[in-house]
Amino acid sequence: MARLLGVDLPRNKKMSIALRSIYGVGPKVAADVLAVAGVDANKSSNDVTEEEIQTIRTALEAYA
Repeated sequence: MARLLGVDLPRNKKMSIALRSIYGVGPKVAADVLAVAGVDANKSSNDVTEEEIQTIRTALEAYA
């Protein structure tokens, strides 16, 4: 299970949907962060690697 900014991402969801479980992240922010991180928005949250989680975390922190 992936954990970002203190929030456990839901399992078996597309990353574009799973990121929305973080407070303040909506459809546009999720799409922008995934584009910057270079992660496919349709990738399952179960299939995300630790390296991809790190790039998403960095992109989220830079977005604010």
